[in-house]
Amino acid sequence: MQIAFDNVPPFNLVKHPTKVFGGHLVIQTNFPELDRAFLERLAAIDFGAIAFKLMNAEDGDSWTLEMATWAIAQYRRFLVLTYLYPDEQIVPSREVDLVWHTHILDTAKYRADCNVLFGRFIDHWPYFGMTDEADRQALEDAFTTTQALLAKHFGDELVAKTEKNLSLS
Repeated sequence: MQIAFDNVPPFNLVKHPTKVFGGHLVIQTNFPELDRAFLERLAAIDFGAIAFKLMNAEDGDSWTLEMATWAIAQYRRFLVLTYLYPDEQIVPSREVDLVWHTHILDTAKYRADCNVLFGRFIDHWPYFGMTDEADRQALEDAFTTTQALLAKHFGDELVAKTEKNLSLS
């Protein structure tokens, strides 16, 4: 199955998860048949308002369309991992965490999207890694595990790009 969540204008996001949109990072991955319904629900979510906020210099972070599109595509992958591994601590990159925070701030949309995707609210614990050295190490270990899961499901090139991070300034 191909999943294309990259290089898609954020105001008219993917309507079908298997269509290729000429993105620079088309994903080749295998998901069980039952998980295709999740991918279709995820593809139907409109992240346009989130992209707008991220690109708005007065109210957001002044990201370019390319940065917002890329980060939202990574956020979708984060949500896939959250779905596939409900008992794992999935740790996002900085860019994905900022998209997640922006999504959360639209509380009604975030609650509704969580219900559509997961059937429940997904909490965010922003203090992970901050309490002591053991907690910091747990965060690093969870991030390493997340990177391995990203590579497993979406390919090594994604992990390399995530580790490099786009310039957000």
